[in-house]
Amino acid sequence: MSLENQNQIENENEKQTIQKINNLEISNEQSCEIYFEDLSPVLTAAARDLATGQIINGVNFSLFEAMSAIEVMDRLMDPGVCASSVKSLGERINEKSVPLDSDLSWFEYIGLIDYLFTLEVAWLQGAPIIQSNLTLLYFHNLSFVSNPILKSFLTVSLKCYDKLKSLITRAEVYEEEDFNPLTYNFDLVEQENDQNILKLIRDIEEDIEKRVNSFKKKKGKQNSIEIIIPLQSDPEKELTVCEAILARIRFKKTLIQFANIILKASSKINANVKKSITLTASQLKTINSTSTIGVINKDLFEPLIMCRLGLPITPRIVSIPTFEQSIKFFETFCNNMIKICDFTDFPEKLTIFSIFEFFEAFLKTNPCILSRTCLQLMTQLCNKFCGQVSFQQFLQTSMISYHIPESAVKSPQTKELLDKFALGFSQIITILGNNLARQKRKLIKIFDFWGSLIYEADNLDKSLFSNNDTTQYIGFSLWAADIITPMLVLFLNIGFHLELYSEYEFNSVYWYLDYLVTKLLTNRVNCEKIFKAKEANNQKSKKKNNKQENFTLKNLSFFQQLEAYQALYRGLTRYLFALLAEKKMVKPNYSFGSEELRYYHRFWCFKKLPNPQPLLYQLFKQSTDISEYTPKKLYEAALDCFKAAQNALEKIINQQPQSNIQKINECKSAIKVAISNAVQIQFRL
Repeated sequence: MSLENQNQIENENEKQTIQKINNLEISNEQSCEIYFEDLSPVLTAAARDLATGQIINGVNFSLFEAMSAIEVMDRLMDPGVCASSVKSLGERINEKSVPLDSDLSWFEYIGLIDYLFTLEVAWLQGAPIIQSNLTLLYFHNLSFVSNPILKSFLTVSLKCYDKLKSLITRAEVYEEEDFNPLTYNFDLVEQENDQNILKLIRDIEEDIEKRVNSFKKKKGKQNSIEIIIPLQSDPEKELTVCEAILARIRFKKTLIQFANIILKASSKINANVKKSITLTASQLKTINSTSTIGVINKDLFEPLIMCRLGLPITPRIVSIPTFEQSIKFFETFCNNMIKICDFTDFPEKLTIFSIFEFFEAFLKTNPCILSRTCLQLMTQLCNKFCGQVSFQQFLQTSMISYHIPESAVKSPQTKELLDKFALGFSQIITILGNNLARQKRKLIKIFDFWGSLIYEADNLDKSLFSNNDTTQYIGFSLWAADIITPMLVLFLNIGFHLELYSEYEFNSVYWYLDYLVTKLLTNRVNCEKIFKAKEANNQKSKKKNNKQENFTLKNLSFFQQLEAYQALYRGLTRYLFALLAEKKMVKPNYSFGSEELRYYHRFWCFKKLPNPQPLLYQLFKQSTDISEYTPKKLYEAALDCFKAAQNALEKIINQQPQSNIQKINECKSAIKVAISNAVQIQFRL
């Protein structure tokens, strides 16, 4: 067949299809029926009128709609394509493809609960609830569940999901990859009173406890007045089954109580949270030890149930953790909660730098969304820092320890600015509660706000301290700059974590990190001088009650780590420039842009802050001019820096208690970097 004949046939088919569509008339009597007509020829004909690269741009059809469109009848994009093959619980029971709960053994009940346990962890790791927890068919019609214990357990589970969702959404530190809060109008018994739910739990507990006591009396050959029918026929496994069910219902109970403690908190809650978490951890041990008796019947779960419900959700692959991984998930959560309770127990002992240090170390452990949520809510409980002191009061204490005069801190002129500082500090804490991938974008927004605060603080300094004698005080603007500078360091370090930098950009990033750390350490030296001067004046005037705490000692761990990383940053900067001087590392030829453009792309957001003063590209080029240095001198300078970093880090390790494993491991990792680079340099010398 020639190409012309083929085109004529295609054109004829297109005309016939268009004619059919134009002549199609649907009467009122037939309006309930559905008509299908293949539109492919029409669409093909329309596409011929478009040149390559052109798209249709109508009033209601733009590029956004085109990119958002789904491919109909594609199983990966269209959830309705397999709707007819997914059957409801009632249909399956009629077909006998799914058993009634009364036909299941108690071992299958335990297996059902344990598999549901893994689905709950998948939900807390970001899977939609309709593709995880709610794939259990019994959830969609509890009237089919006749066993009172199982029915109560499932009702309690729905309430538990509602409480955890409320907890996570209140903190607002989740993103789409962390948690999906949509329930697609599914009833999570939100309207059910907490007291009714707890009564259900108590009824189950009392029922099973009676069975346990009755079994123990029979085993001890004691007469029992009340006759209780065992849950299953094997008397040797009766006690194990009862303990397994009891542990699982109590686990749900402790989670609901834990969520209520935080959601309904009005004062300090650390003791109650610790108690609840301890009970949760104890139930996990029993759940883990009795998991082997469970028998999983996966016919009770339908992963494609959202297709049957016609929900606007694209089917996606959901990674379901193993039972062992799920147990580990909640064990880690319990351990994290103990750390959070210890951290927020005594806010008066905390400093701003120790808070930043804790958040940074905590996020390096990659905590779950539930842990980050609780950290966020407990640090900002009832709009107070750790639920005990107002943010204004906490920041006032920080300013005074920074040697800003107390009279200036408590001046009426300072009140408005203090409120803004409190808002800015709470925003920083909120940002630190997000995952690292999202922090970078959110930090850029906060830089703008703190830039305006530093300008206001500088004007306040000029009005309060007219003599400008900086040997007796440090002003509000420098204090504010020291608060935001660690966030600049974090901003650049997140880039390494996310692998955003190319090799030839490392030298500029390490150079800028060295500058920021040096600014912090310089201000620390100024604080130390002011402290010694005040201490000398107090000794001369014999004023004992006016003695202030040493700012450096309160933040010793933070500054020691800064000194170690300063040496590490300097060593890496010198090492990289030595490699460039020896042409062991070659800068690329930029087809688009330039090194200067890339420099501004990395550090443009720092321009929003007047202090620390943003560094221009020209200054970077001047200060890193290596024309006067041989590669050998640069290698030797880098080697000295790496040795200094190693010594400082080893000193930090020796000062840490053995229980602080995370800090010790972090320092050991940094020592490994210093030693490996030092060895490489020695080979080159």
